[in-house]
Amino acid sequence: MNQAQRAAQPGDGDERDLALGWLAFHRDTLAAKCAGMSNDQLVARSADPSHLSLLGLIRHMAEMERAYGGWPLGDDPDFGWVWGSYEDGAEDDIECGPEDVGVSFDTWQHERTMTDRRLASCHDLGPEPRQREDRPVEPRQAGRRVRPAQRPC
Repeated sequence: MNQAQRAAQPGDGDERDLALGWLAFHRDTLAAKCAGMSNDQLVARSADPSHLSLLGLIRHMAEMERAYGGWPLGDDPDFGWVWGSYEDGAEDDIECGPEDVGVSFDTWQHERTMTDRRLASCHDLGPEPRQREDRPVEPRQAGRRVRPAQRPC
């Protein structure tokens, strides 16, 4: 990975500027943590008994970009996870190996781009998001993931 540029922590601002500023800061922080690491280092587990690695976190963030950014702000009522179905307690996002590095970073970048495009057309990130009838709350059986139910623009 190349050396990553990091966005500064946002200062004061309106709701939109703060939300976008913190999103950029945390995205860049994760990218900076991965910069300069080999594929083997990226997939090394942080500490037992955790199965999480930095690459697993990249893959998880691709899922979150889709679940909380790209999909709820888009027009497609059908949702699909990036890495798998998460059935039977599987952690499809964090289960990865050195061979998954390229596609994982490319996918994370793609999902970030989709979120950014949709956020650019969203002028109100205020506290009263609009409920969409085609996006009911539907907790997933595979763990802590919750299907987004509100569209903020």
